[in-house]
Amino acid sequence: MKGRECMKNRIQILQCRTGQLIGSLSLSFYQIEMLIDELTTAHVNAEGDEVRLNIYEQGHLTRSIKTIKTDHINQLLMSA
Repeated sequence: MKGRECMKNRIQILQCRTGQLIGSLSLSFYQIEMLIDELTTAHVNAEGDEVRLNIYEQGHLTRSIKTIKTDHINQLLMSA
């Protein structure tokens, strides 16, 4: 499991309406899991622009999640 801890994965954030790339970041496996958990539970009734998060592990698209662009996503983009 140690190798998986250090491995960085890429997330692309795309605007759903236009398909335009908003940003891209590199996060660890655990950071991605925490982000997905937060987005799927805490922001169920949130309003705002829809975005798609494409998650690439070892260069392969493994997940694609449609969600609302929250303050947390904005903070991630600003820190990237």
